[in-house]
Amino acid sequence: MTGSRPPPTFPSKLTKTVASTWVRCLFEARHNIKANLHITADRFVRYLRAHDSRDSLVDLCICLESLIESHTEISFRFAMCLAKVGDVKNPEATSDLLSDLYDLRSRVVHGSDATREHTKVKSSGGELRRFARKILTIYILYMTDHTTKEWQKHLRSSLLTKDVQ
Repeated sequence: MTGSRPPPTFPSKLTKTVASTWVRCLFEARHNIKANLHITADRFVRYLRAHDSRDSLVDLCICLESLIESHTEISFRFAMCLAKVGDVKNPEATSDLLSDLYDLRSRVVHGSDATREHTKVKSSGGELRRFARKILTIYILYMTDHTTKEWQKHLRSSLLTKDVQ
């Protein structure tokens, strides 16, 4: 971190002080991210509001995909990096779920039958929603004091290290 202050932590219930801290973090992160936060936020909100679960899951995938700047091995990086950086109890299961989400996205976007993939991902909807909220919170907090280039290095290093903090 570039500043001397500790990273903020947030309780499950928002109070005035916590909401103020969160808004400050969002503005700092927005300044550091520059161009892509609107894509990430817009797709996440569309995911939360959508009534058609296939479209909403594609929106969620695009939201999470916007956190990774890569044109190669995107499916692998999507599943592995986000699961690792997300600091989940079972990164292998989370990686599998993210892989399933990306497979669903690919089938829907390319016009293939996505029934099997949709059923797989839909059954883990609550888990996927919790993970998405967690990884987006981690991203915003990280970006409060870092650049996009540092985020990309952080993602890459997550694949090469045992524990990511």
